[in-house]
Amino acid sequence: MISLLTCDKSSTQKKSIKYSVTSELKDILTRLDARIRRLHSSLPMNAMLVICTGHGNTAIVHRLRKMLMEQTDTTLCREKLVKVLEDLQAQAEVGLCFVGVKH
Repeated sequence: MISLLTCDKSSTQKKSIKYSVTSELKDILTRLDARIRRLHSSLPMNAMLVICTGHGNTAIVHRLRKMLMEQTDTTLCREKLVKVLEDLQAQAEVGLCFVGVKH
């Protein structure tokens, strides 16, 4: 299971991100892996399987945009809100795509 291997992988790099994988997350990833395996096994030969993750949390991006549009009185200055919005939007746009052809 690639997802579990990725999460459990211990890296020798000093700046690597270390994940704590709970038993609940392992169960979810195991079920997801089984579903993808069943889907893959039911495909005809030379079929392409494309799996894409969705976007991140866009709700907070929408709330910040609304605050900027309404120009409500906040304790944060507009420049700080814009900077935070840019950072959060970049995070929300991150997704993954896996493509494979069955042989």
